[in-house]
Amino acid sequence: MIHDSKKTPDVLPPKCGALLLAGGKSRRMGADKAGLLWNGQPFVALIARQLAVFEERLFSVGAARVPLPPAWRSVADVYPDCGPMGGLHAGLSACRSPYLAAVSCDLPLLESSLPLHLFSLACGDWDAVVPVTPDGRMHPLCAVYRKDLVPLMEARLKAGNYRLMDALASCRLRRVPVDGAFARMLTNVNTPEDYQAMLAKNPGYA
Repeated sequence: MIHDSKKTPDVLPPKCGALLLAGGKSRRMGADKAGLLWNGQPFVALIARQLAVFEERLFSVGAARVPLPPAWRSVADVYPDCGPMGGLHAGLSACRSPYLAAVSCDLPLLESSLPLHLFSLACGDWDAVVPVTPDGRMHPLCAVYRKDLVPLMEARLKAGNYRLMDALASCRLRRVPVDGAFARMLTNVNTPEDYQAMLAKNPGYA
């Protein structure tokens, strides 16, 4: 069942924190994606506002120079230059919450309802809850992870395997099909062409 993307939950999850991943090198974009504008505001500010429903809020910037949003705690990579898994490992290592909703900084259409919905499905023995769009694509950079994954990720990082999808193949993974508004929230921006295409569909949002 897909929840109404506009509805704000009455009770927010005390056992799930938020991790905003903003440390990518943005090589394909050629500019820092976190600072791109949508509706006159930087991507990172828009996403931080949506994730503010979580009590614990961590900000992973790697080596990037991104301003820290108010009331967020900066988390440094334990293993630098290891891609998203390095940031996720650092966030899971630092968090107090047993779960983290991890979101990359290139999802300007995100609303809080999607990570909250994923967290609601994280009961039981699942290590990770990852949305899957109708095209069959998994979206591990807008997903919920159990803190207990730290040893698995650390072993992978030490072995030089930085592929998050490889780590997910070794854990108890729950794939959550999403469509409609939730699928739209997973529209990400990797290249200048992606950004221009999104702006073309939404005039006046730059």
